[in-house]
Amino acid sequence: MTTETSTGTSSARPRREHLADIDRAKGLGIFLVVLGHLVTGRPPEGADWYMTLRAAIYAFHMPFFIYLSGYMFYYTASDQIPSSGRPSFFLKRAERLLIPFFAFGVFIVIGKHVAANFIHVDNYSNSIFADIVNLFWDTRASAAKSVWYIFVLFEYTVVLVIVHAIVSNRVLLLLISIPLSVLPVLPILYADRFFLYLPFFLFAGLAVQRRERWTAFVDRYLWINLIIFAAAIIVTRVIANYNLSILLCGFLSIPVLHGFCRRKISEVGGVLAILGGFSFVIYLLNTVAIGLAKGVLLFFVPWDGSGFFLLFPLLLAAGILGPVVAKALIFRRVPYLDRLTT
Repeated sequence: MTTETSTGTSSARPRREHLADIDRAKGLGIFLVVLGHLVTGRPPEGADWYMTLRAAIYAFHMPFFIYLSGYMFYYTASDQIPSSGRPSFFLKRAERLLIPFFAFGVFIVIGKHVAANFIHVDNYSNSIFADIVNLFWDTRASAAKSVWYIFVLFEYTVVLVIVHAIVSNRVLLLLISIPLSVLPVLPILYADRFFLYLPFFLFAGLAVQRRERWTAFVDRYLWINLIIFAAAIIVTRVIANYNLSILLCGFLSIPVLHGFCRRKISEVGGVLAILGGFSFVIYLLNTVAIGLAKGVLLFFVPWDGSGFFLLFPLLLAAGILGPVVAKALIFRRVPYLDRLTT
């Protein structure tokens, strides 16, 4: 996962305190992303437990991810870039986000079409050209849907820097964004996801603006927030309304997950912090690693309920460790690639 930093903006901007809780939160967020990506095509018959878990995760894991990116965007005052610094800022954000988006998107598309000749591959069309075009056009049909967050994050960066120069009231913008999130929007340039998750990015701005009160709230009421969040997960599973589920579970997950990552227990072993440090490369390559592992393992293990008990930990390990190994053995040897995947 990538977050906004002060790098590449005005050198006069002050350095800010490092947020260890956000590092751990990034680690928790990327773990949930990988957990939700273990099954992207036909679900294994008899693994209803995982599909129930996956449905619950999808109700809140990306809202939390977007919140974390928004938190760093506002924490580093990226919304206050002066007009003279905006062209440079936008160019640096384009390099940081759009180059990985297109590079890894095309890599995934080509990789799927090549790999399909040898192993089972999910979610691709008969036309490699159509799959490349749909990276940014008919994005619901994208063969590399897993990298959408990077493109939307770039859109948030550009749009909100401009919007905040006109409207400074963060509460007003949040209130406007909530009804926009439920409107039907064409899936072109990920506009549907842009509006769906916009409230969570903007909510982060309020959390930063009232940071002391916000952190006191998530620290003091963690268990109460957890109970309310769990109840919302159950209720929204019964109601089965997608937009309501995302809004309700998304917002209620934020104080729980952020609050947990501020507790001492989240520091045990440094696991979450380590995952947080590798979150962006894991985000870029976890579906590739899972897909390759699945394609090979299906020669030996059946895609059914009993087989999935063995596949589950193996695919999860592949989704996390595969990108980390690629980072260590490939990307770190090339400084530019190392920077783009950090």
